[in-house]
Amino acid sequence: MRGRRGPRPRQGDVLTRRLLVTGGWGFLGKHVRALLAREELTVIAPRRDELDVTREFPDLGAFDVLIHLAGRTFVPDSWQRPGLFWQVNAGGTINALDACRRHGAAMVLVSAYGYGNPDSLPIPEETVLRPTNPYAFSKVAAEEACRYYAKDLGVPAVILRPFNIYGPGQDERFLVPSVLRQALAPDVAAVELADCAPRRDYVHIDDVARAVVTAALREEKAGVFNIGSGRSHSVGEVARLILDAAGVSKPIVDRKQTRPNEIMDTVADISAAARELDWRPRTSLEAGLAALVADARPQAV
Repeated sequence: MRGRRGPRPRQGDVLTRRLLVTGGWGFLGKHVRALLAREELTVIAPRRDELDVTREFPDLGAFDVLIHLAGRTFVPDSWQRPGLFWQVNAGGTINALDACRRHGAAMVLVSAYGYGNPDSLPIPEETVLRPTNPYAFSKVAAEEACRYYAKDLGVPAVILRPFNIYGPGQDERFLVPSVLRQALAPDVAAVELADCAPRRDYVHIDDVARAVVTAALREEKAGVFNIGSGRSHSVGEVARLILDAAGVSKPIVDRKQTRPNEIMDTVADISAAARELDWRPRTSLEAGLAALVADARPQAV
């Protein structure tokens, strides 16, 4: 993929010349590929039926950086199939690291929130990881694999820890698209939520994609970085912001169904990303939700 903008690779600069993207056709992957299309790079983005991350990677040609986005993501599903989440998220990362080792390439791993219930807020990267669900457990294991390969097998790795991602194209089972659907559906009388209380740090998909591309094009391939907004909002507040943006008056019904090992509040300390990646979020939650409402309205009519 080639475009007019972005850094031109220098002669002999293997760090920004050829990138392999796993999961490039998923929610985050599509946004990452759109940003990479603006750079003067060769991007390999095999489809799911062309690359099974749970097996040894086929020969896809030489590459210099592997952006690893492929994985299972929906927390409720992980309680039903923890082994599958481990196989895809942890085992798939090991296979990706093996591919990097064979090609002398670096890894950018998109991990997840694994801090559990924090002792204080905001949460810096040095906080002890205490995963509270099988999904987070599988992602923490993937991080451990990156650390081992970097230390003992010579595979440089950058780890990004996004907090709660939202944005266009997200699976309708997640909170924001679920609330959006209920808010705009004329035959739905109320917005029903399992639990209004938990607070999360919501970060827009465009900001996350920008962090991924920044890490991939950065010369130094090392470090762990939180990717969030630095603010938290409750589930109920998110629903109210969507209703306000839509100009819709509907009651919010709280079923008070607390999930197993629920985390009540998360706020990312994003100072390391700001300092070392020169990355900061650009889209506020209010603006991001308003844009989603505007985009969804034609389909809702």
